[in-house]
Amino acid sequence: MATYRVFKFEHALPDQKAAGENIRVVKDAFSLFALVLPIVFILWHRLWLLLIFYLGATLIVFALSNAINPGMAFFLNLLFGLYIGLEGTAYIAAKLGFNGWAEVGAVMASDDEEAELRALARYGEVGEAQANDQVKLPTPPQATPAPQPLFQKRIKTVPAVIGDMRNHQGFGKRR
Repeated sequence: MATYRVFKFEHALPDQKAAGENIRVVKDAFSLFALVLPIVFILWHRLWLLLIFYLGATLIVFALSNAINPGMAFFLNLLFGLYIGLEGTAYIAAKLGFNGWAEVGAVMASDDEEAELRALARYGEVGEAQANDQVKLPTPPQATPAPQPLFQKRIKTVPAVIGDMRNHQGFGKRR
């Protein structure tokens, strides 16, 4: 199961609220697609500011790597792709926040459709019964009680008031 971040658009129109279009889910996981084709990933999700930084950084790195070592350009491009793969969903979430979407929570689901249904059931106007009718959601496992220890060590209690320590053995002996 994967974790999905849930975003809700508070200023949605009434027809959008009825259709459930004011809830979006973003999978919080590594993107292999972004590792292999980072520019296509950036263009697909319309991350324009990230595209400018990515193109500028790759142009600078390619110019420097061709002057120093031409074989290093491939590994640096792979390093940029790894960064985009790891942080791509964070950029998508930041773009949604910038466009007026508020992050309201997170859900765990096995795929995108189940995540949307769970998000609608928890944060939207669709009730739990309607969401369960569309897709059968698995029930969470029941918690088991913690096992009791076999042997319990008895703890000696200390009196609340210790008393006069001068009469205690070893204290106040005058020679």
